[in-house]
Amino acid sequence: NAFANATEGFSLFSSVNYGQPDVLFSDSTKKLLRVMGTYTSWLGPTYTTILKAFECE
Repeated sequence: NAFANATEGFSLFSSVNYGQPDVLFSDSTKKLLRVMGTYTSWLGPTYTTILKAFECE
């Protein structure tokens, strides 16, 4: 697994060493999929408006 290198001490898909489950992704994550289009088109106008209000964009 290219994202879980035990010799580096960091695992993207396992939170066992961090004291709580699902730190970054769900521990049951098997793979990530590419989202076609822009993130704003995928998230939708309501969510992106909220992001803009909080200046998170």
